[in-house]
Amino acid sequence: MNELKGLTQSLVDFLKERVGLHVTVQNDTLIVSKGDGEEVSARRLKVYLKRFLYLEKLRGKYRILVKSGEISFVKLKEED
Repeated sequence: MNELKGLTQSLVDFLKERVGLHVTVQNDTLIVSKGDGEEVSARRLKVYLKRFLYLEKLRGKYRILVKSGEISFVKLKEED
């Protein structure tokens, strides 16, 4: 989330309101669960994050990678 710090609160609100997920922020890490301690699959969360990037018009600038259940935003190289 380092590169998207300004959008952290917007992302938290998006996940809470639209998807009904419980989200907490610790340092630069978002911790997401369905509530009652139940976890969300990384694949499903990736879909939600892609939708968020689309709505913020950032879909062409960032890619979402999943590795070992950890999701990261990767900034794409800009073409000249």
